Amino acid sequence: MGKDTAKKRLHLLDYFRGIAFVNMAIYHALFLLDDMYNIRPLPDLIMEIYQNLICSGFILISGAALSLMKKSGRDILKLVLAAAAVSVATYIATPEYFISFGILHFFSLALIIGTAVKPLLYKIPPLFGAALNLLLFTLFYAADDGYGGIFTLRLFDFPDALYNFPLSFVFGFPSPTYTSGDYFGLIPWIFLYFAGFFIFRIIRENKKALDFFYKNPKPYFLSFFGRNSLIFYLIHQPIIYAVLYVIFKIIR
Repeated sequence: MGKDTAKKRLHLLDYFRGIAFVNMAIYHALFLLDDMYNIRPLPDLIMEIYQNLICSGFILISGAALSLMKKSGRDILKLVLAAAAVSVATYIATPEYFISFGILHFFSLALIIGTAVKPLLYKIPPLFGAALNLLLFTLFYAADDGYGGIFTLRLFDFPDALYNFPLSFVFGFPSPTYTSGDYFGLIPWIFLYFAGFFIFRIIRENKKALDFFYKNPKPYFLSFFGRNSLIFYLIHQPIIYAVLYVIFKIIR
């Protein structure tokens, strides 16, 4: 790789994605400790907040990456195949945690939508776009529970009809009987995705801020995880499961 090509990679995005991945692996290890061995290291509320912070980080970073993509067809195909693999694997191995529309399904559809509307997004002032999408994310955060407001502060209810049409769960309005081991509907998360797009546009317009993203901070393995986050996402849970199984076979 030549010097110019190397500089074009924004290593700090990889680094942040790597941090998010490591925290996701920790979260899943804690979840499996509770699910498999009835060991609950953290209260449920803390686990929920931790999970949402991790996933929010991934979604913001992915929205930022959208602004850098010139061609997205290959990435869309990889995400669609990975999402399908997760659905098939969970249906066979852990049907009680079957994932019908998880974070990879969300990323697949968000990238398709983002690619389609990106020319329009560039016509919106980035500061306004970031503020608007963060506001919409806040208002629609609890849409899957039937209401909107300021995060979980209930200010208004959504019509029941939104939750009773086919595939309503895809749009963020799951029916009361819908279940998924991992669930990220388009609403509200698409707003956070677009917020990441606009926030990174603001960064790209500031040369000093953008130059900071070219740096490759230590430890380098975090950037490595970030560059290869999809493959690590697919394999990390079986690895954690196997490691915990061996450890508890030895100590019990």
